[in-house]
Amino acid sequence: MSVQAAPGDDFGFDIYVMNDQIVVWVDLSQLVDQTQIDQLLDGANLAFELSFRLDRPKRLFGDQTVVHSNQSIAISYNLITETFTTRLSENNYEKPISFLGVKDLRNYLADSLSFQIAP
Repeated sequence: MSVQAAPGDDFGFDIYVMNDQIVVWVDLSQLVDQTQIDQLLDGANLAFELSFRLDRPKRLFGDQTVVHSNQSIAISYNLITETFTTRLSENNYEKPISFLGVKDLRNYLADSLSFQIAP
């Protein structure tokens, strides 16, 4: 199952500099409602594809892309262990993290997703 943010969807984000790197923090918890949780519990997987692009405006010939970065987040539920697992794929590195409940999963999606998009 894939969820796509529509123009009316509201989710938080922030762009900041940390250790001389441009970092984007996103809050995806608002995009995971009870319908998606029920589908996860029924065995479906949930995936988010995030695409970040930093453009430099130009006066005559349009914008010039300075940095472009793609990341993905997959969420699944294991019925045997009763845990939710997220797999964050960033720069060909996948890091699984497990949660015992919906509240922990939503807290992670709300405050723990930061992506480096430029050195």
